[in-house]
Amino acid sequence: VAEGALQTLAETNNQVEIAQAGAVVPLVALLKDVRPGVREEAAGALVILALNADNQAAIAQVGAIPVLVELLQDDVAAVREQAAAALRNLAAENADNQAAIARAGAFAPLLELLKDEMPGVREEALAALRNLAGTIHSEKDELAVANAAAAAGLAIRASAGVASTAATSRTE
Repeated sequence: VAEGALQTLAETNNQVEIAQAGAVVPLVALLKDVRPGVREEAAGALVILALNADNQAAIAQVGAIPVLVELLQDDVAAVREQAAAALRNLAAENADNQAAIARAGAFAPLLELLKDEMPGVREEALAALRNLAGTIHSEKDELAVANAAAAAGLAIRASAGVASTAATSRTE
């Protein structure tokens, strides 16, 4: 409940005040909660707090990045989506966080999320990868991203084809 309230407050442009009041550390701790709804809400609050550059640094300093990378493989799609969104915002125009996210091993799970069955998860993973694009320093990373993007494009096209085929079948 508290993490949901913080997310709501953060949406009202109180990001700096919430972080200065000490909310970041408990939110990061809640990312490890056994209840998926709590993990989702905590990550969602960090998504909003990370819109502020000072908060981006504070969130990274308390160890959120490795936990968020772990959540990219959560069993619950909404948790994966919020974790990817939080990493997207943490990486936005922040070279230190981009490097930390890359060091935490985010590329492989983000690339896997491009094939997720949930469109929102795929969108957030792609946005996170876009913000991390400047951190690709090896040909191997670049090739992995290119291959995964191609595979994701084919998967999206295939699922759209299945959806349009199903819609056509219903109308006939």
